[in-house]
Amino acid sequence: MITPQENFKGKKDSLKRPSDTEVSPAPDSSPSKRSKPASKVDPISSTTWPPVVDIVENNWKFTFDELRDRSPSRVKQVPYHVELERRWKGVNFINQLARALNLSRSVAITGSTLFHRFYMRRDFNMHHQYPVAAACLFIATKTEEARRPLKNVVIEAVKISSKDPQKQVDEQTKDFWQWRDTIIRNEEIVLLYLCFDVSPESPYRKSQHAVREAEFPKQLNAGIPLKVSPELIFRESCSFYEECCKLALLVLFGANVVAGVGLVHACIQEDARFSPQFLQKSLNTSINDCWRCYKVFVEMMRILKDRISPSVKERYGQYPKDRFFRVAGKDIPQEKNKTIPVDKSAGAVESDAVSTKSAPQESNEEVKNNDGDDITKNTNGTTKENAKGNDFDDYQNSTKETVKAFSDSETSTATPASNGT
Repeated sequence: MITPQENFKGKKDSLKRPSDTEVSPAPDSSPSKRSKPASKVDPISSTTWPPVVDIVENNWKFTFDELRDRSPSRVKQVPYHVELERRWKGVNFINQLARALNLSRSVAITGSTLFHRFYMRRDFNMHHQYPVAAACLFIATKTEEARRPLKNVVIEAVKISSKDPQKQVDEQTKDFWQWRDTIIRNEEIVLLYLCFDVSPESPYRKSQHAVREAEFPKQLNAGIPLKVSPELIFRESCSFYEECCKLALLVLFGANVVAGVGLVHACIQEDARFSPQFLQKSLNTSINDCWRCYKVFVEMMRILKDRISPSVKERYGQYPKDRFFRVAGKDIPQEKNKTIPVDKSAGAVESDAVSTKSAPQESNEEVKNNDGDDITKNTNGTTKENAKGNDFDDYQNSTKETVKAFSDSETSTATPASNGT
């Protein structure tokens, strides 16, 4: 019979390691026979693990055919020139609202980029451009760290939409609460369909960094070399960015390409040049890419001939190809240039330089009725559209309740978290 003491001793001996029970021979002290310590191998670090998910980053770049033929608005039977017109109206609303809120061009460009990206996911029949434009600018104020209270955004949006800058708007008016609820609702929808990717690259910042260390020589008739100030080149390019943001270029080309076109435009206006390596070194683009972007810009201006003022057409659409390439110190390449597909229904004709001849009239009655939306200055310094156009009247009278109903349905189906609130 095993006593409790012997049982405890057996268990204690079984827990001992072999090194504790066995006597190992004394190690040899000679250097030649000294054993080397075994290298420790980590089984986890030595194993090659395959990638779990191969994720392709979405850079929000689309082709010209996708914008012209396969956009969500085209699926809903919205013509191409009508979509471009509504994009122009929405960004024009963003620019007016940004001026009224004393926001910089950088914030307005960011809001315009979010606006164009949203309508590459959704169509204009489901979402009206003005509430979405106000929501995109409100998101851009948070992204660019230039926050404005929602109350101020709502008040200025009501004034711009009613085309009355002196209108008294406060929390006691019906329009205030209707616009406030619409902006909050559309903010959730925009964030949802943009996957919360609300920090796009801006050509404004790209060109701002590019001109810091660049030189822009200017040659006078007398042969006296001068240099144009980089600040002057930057200010001139910013006016181009404000116009190109109305034409959906930032969903077709990168911010670096659009920034390059703006700097080329500024150099042409100031009769300046830059080195041939400037675009590649500072913006990682080429003069050929900038020329393709400029041709698309000119093409869209032709389609929106009733929206674009003659002064803008004359300022931005009169550059021949040889003059465009001379800014970068290069000659025109000898290969044949690829033409961009043209929307025949809009009466557009593809060429390198903009023709001064007027294109055929469009058959859309909405464009004919709204061909007089020129921007005029108000007494308080802000801008508004003339009463000849029916942009804001259409939204105020016929579309407001429809947009609210659509937004309610989108929120209830697309944002489950909001149902419990």
